[in-house]
Amino acid sequence: MVGGSAGTVLAQRMVRHKTRKEPFRSQLIRIIALQIVAIIALSIAMIVVELPEALWNSIVSLTRGGS
Repeated sequence: MVGGSAGTVLAQRMVRHKTRKEPFRSQLIRIIALQIVAIIALSIAMIVVELPEALWNSIVSLTRGGS
């Protein structure tokens, strides 16, 4: 699922398939933009929410002598 749209664009350009089909191109660009927004949102969520908790758990584990 990750990178499929980028692969579609690459293949479309390499074999010149559906390069003139405007509805297809517009929808593909919208899908790629939505995927980029989703990846950015997930990255920000992981940085803001997940990483501090994981870092804290690692620190606590190390101070207790765990691995």
